[in-house]
Amino acid sequence: MGDQEMTNRVWALTAMTYTLTNLPKGPGNRPLDFVREALREARDDSSIPGWVKSVHGGPVIDSAKKGLDKNTQAVYCTAEVKKYTEPIMEGVIDDSKIRRAAAYALSYGCGNCGEHAVIAFTFLMDHGVKPLDFMELFDNRPRHNFVVIGREVDSEPAKYGTWGENAVVCDPWDRNVYPAREYPVKTPFANCKIISMYRYG
Repeated sequence: MGDQEMTNRVWALTAMTYTLTNLPKGPGNRPLDFVREALREARDDSSIPGWVKSVHGGPVIDSAKKGLDKNTQAVYCTAEVKKYTEPIMEGVIDDSKIRRAAAYALSYGCGNCGEHAVIAFTFLMDHGVKPLDFMELFDNRPRHNFVVIGREVDSEPAKYGTWGENAVVCDPWDRNVYPAREYPVKTPFANCKIISMYRYG
């Protein structure tokens, strides 16, 4: 791993951490995350005896229900924020649209992949990181958004293999940062067309 790839990875991890910290209500379309978190909290709760944690019932089931309740709250929150962010992100995208969408998501504290990506993108812009690409995965409709740091200028956005050895994917929604060369095994939507919606720097 070269120095520039390492630098890009550090920025990607920092942007992902910032995004996840500032969207505490989480995404509305990842229900298992909430259940896992609640179950992990139940497992770590020292007031629950070990033998109770190992059976499927009682506090463990209650914890799973609490996780689903948090997910329901995130679903409603995300639906509200999308009323503002989706119209902003239609048509030609520029950094002012990305900033406006990020501001709405930050004010609500929730969002799906698009909101996660605009917050990470804005964070990186504000810290002078470039080049950046706001990416969209598309099949019959938009499926997913993420950020790429360091894609080479003469590369083809639709072909991750051309992005260069220093290109790094920052996908806060998926809680993942990885070099572009690992894209086909790391992305949750490998069969979609890749589109750069906006390039900065």
